[in-house]
Amino acid sequence: PNEFVSLPELEFFYLDNCEFDESVDMTLDFVTGMPFIEENWNDFTQFSGGIPTEIGNVKTLSSWSLTFCGLTGTIPTELGLLEVSLSRMWLFQNKLTGTIPTEIANLSRMQFLYLEGNQLSGSMPQEVCLNTVAFGGLLSELATDCDDN
Repeated sequence: PNEFVSLPELEFFYLDNCEFDESVDMTLDFVTGMPFIEENWNDFTQFSGGIPTEIGNVKTLSSWSLTFCGLTGTIPTELGLLEVSLSRMWLFQNKLTGTIPTEIANLSRMQFLYLEGNQLSGSMPQEVCLNTVAFGGLLSELATDCDDN
């Protein structure tokens, strides 16, 4: 896994449905060492831990899919720092906890956002709901209900 960062100019990386030896501590830290990564899909690949806060430094990431990965912890507020690049994100069917950070609303280019199937509490922040197509934003697929409350 740490060998992935020895490919710093990598732009597209797919690690879907992979099984690693139990002796390998597979975390998402490798993504933060890829300064030019645009698209990273890791569906059905088990990771230990959660989403590193340093993900906010990966300014080129536009499409990120981490479904059925066993991720734990919270959704870091630092994801909101990817406002210029991140347009598609799938984090469903993990073990993420806490609330959905309002900083997700900073992702003004976001078109697809899927967070269902986690252990998140609270509701979708109204600031995120205001980025939907219904309110003139780009967010066309939001896998949650936006309440008026």
